[in-house]
Amino acid sequence: MKKYYIDKKEVEWEEFLKALNSGDYTLTEATAEKEVLKSGNPEKEILDLKEKLLETDYKAIKYAEGEITDAEYEPIKQRRREWRRRINELEKEIQ
Repeated sequence: MKKYYIDKKEVEWEEFLKALNSGDYTLTEATAEKEVLKSGNPEKEILDLKEKLLETDYKAIKYAEGEITDAEYEPIKQRRREWRRRINELEKEIQ
């Protein structure tokens, strides 16, 4: 009988399927004997972070056009920098 694991813990098929469908896990092994999920989904996280960048692009444009001050843009700039750093980190991880 096939066994199912999430983060090294054996689980029932229903729990495994629910976790797999959530998009919050990555399938790391699939054989005739077992299937293994690992917490985290780098591809999904990258997409989520890129969405955040897109959502704040208008602030970057406003800053570039002088519509908002350095002080107003600084927190946004810091978040965007962190999001890009994390995207680069995740992309290296999945290569």
